[in-house]
Amino acid sequence: MNMHVGNLTPTQRQAIARSRNFREAIAAKAAELAERKAMAALSALRIAAIEAPLTKHPEVKIVVTDLVPEPSTGWSIAVAPEAKPIYPQVRDIQIAVCKHFDVKLLDMLSKRRTAEIVKPRQIAMYLAKTLTLKSLPDIGRRFGGRDHTTALHAIRKMEGLILLDDGLAHDIAILIESITGIQQ
Repeated sequence: MNMHVGNLTPTQRQAIARSRNFREAIAAKAAELAERKAMAALSALRIAAIEAPLTKHPEVKIVVTDLVPEPSTGWSIAVAPEAKPIYPQVRDIQIAVCKHFDVKLLDMLSKRRTAEIVKPRQIAMYLAKTLTLKSLPDIGRRFGGRDHTTALHAIRKMEGLILLDDGLAHDIAILIESITGIQQ
């Protein structure tokens, strides 16, 4: 509907103003959450040791040099060029998540969609994408032949929930530590 501003009733103007204020408040809250997440990551890096083992093998080291802003993805960790990280296997991630949540691996890979299976499966998919270089189609295949959009949904859902649920963020930090040997 293309109306000239002068033709709007006072009620319509109030509704437009409320809508604009609501959008601005949401944008401000999103910016605040992103900044808080970046500051928490920076604090964690400052507290953590500069050299941290990426795997359970002490001879493999990764040197964190800086926290770098990236316009498209947010923040990332800069790693020294001589560091050669070793990525965990998806199966190791699946096993660690199954142990943590007391779920059978066959159940995680099955077509079952009960809540006690779905949440660990989504966490494992999130960790598989975060800790490995596997593509979404490959991750989906490794989780019972699922589609890449299922893996994408799981990853996006976990990214949102981590910001809102401290218990989930703690569980994921424990899992990352047990999989990689890096204390979060």
